[in-house]
Amino acid sequence: MDGEPIAQLREKRYFVIRVRPGLHRFNVSKPDQGELVLNVVRGRHYYVKNSETFGGGKEKLRLMDVESADFEISRMKMLEGKDIIVYQHFVEPAMSSSAWR
Repeated sequence: MDGEPIAQLREKRYFVIRVRPGLHRFNVSKPDQGELVLNVVRGRHYYVKNSETFGGGKEKLRLMDVESADFEISRMKMLEGKDIIVYQHFVEPAMSSSAWR
């Protein structure tokens, strides 16, 4: 996030972070594959998915709607502490994402 690594995301894992309002840049470990730029608004929740294209090994971050995110998260596990690089942004989800709307 914003040019600094915050986590090592593994397959079928998710994490929740809290960031200050304003412009933030998110990218995967290979910055040449693109980035997602979000103008974060206070009190709003965003769901970002890391998708890999088959065959090419390219990754892409994209925004998801709440219903799709609920379904995806229900099939995943929370990221483990050993994979977190910067703890200050991470939060434990206290409710399902559908309650965050």
